[in-house]
Amino acid sequence: MEPATPAAPAVRETLERLLASETFGRSERARRLLRYLVEREQAGEADRLKGVSIAMDVFGKDGDFDGSTDAVVRVQAGRLRELLDQYFASEGIGEPVRIAIPRGGYVPSYELNAIRLPADAKPADAPIARPSKHFEKPEAAAAPVDAVPLTTTPAPTQSASSLTRQLRFFWAAMVLVIAMLGILVVRQGNAFLRGDDAVAPVEVETAGATSSVASQTFEG
Repeated sequence: MEPATPAAPAVRETLERLLASETFGRSERARRLLRYLVEREQAGEADRLKGVSIAMDVFGKDGDFDGSTDAVVRVQAGRLRELLDQYFASEGIGEPVRIAIPRGGYVPSYELNAIRLPADAKPADAPIARPSKHFEKPEAAAAPVDAVPLTTTPAPTQSASSLTRQLRFFWAAMVLVIAMLGILVVRQGNAFLRGDDAVAPVEVETAGATSSVASQTFEG
């Protein structure tokens, strides 16, 4: 524990968390007594925190209250001390401020919790991580990925153009072949027709020659 006095706002925040905790949720009297003691002390009325005033203000006792015969204040104060120790050992182990009721009196005391000091110092070391650089690296690595499609896109165009040229050559060759076949057919047809006209004279001449030879034979 550090021998330092916490600020009033920190004390009030700790008080509210104490009153809302499960540890104090089981005792209405302990909650009323704790709130009364802390609020009066914070208001500068610590001198009023006596057994009689506590019995009257918190537990509704009359003005003729006698602490020697009625131990309600001492009993509830002892119960409150136990609950405070239980809370700061479990639920409130990380509270920045510890509230205690020293024995022999009812004025609360406040101490800074030494357990909280290392945790408070850790955020100062946070900038060492520098998370911003980690976000820059994926962006730099993403640039080549975007550039890959640009280098591969001309391939389909080249293949398409080569296919078009091949088709043109094919059809030109087909037209040339058909034209040549047409020319051959026409030539063969003309040759065939000319061949028919020449056959008749040959046969006639052959017949004439045969008759002349025969006549010469008979004459001889």
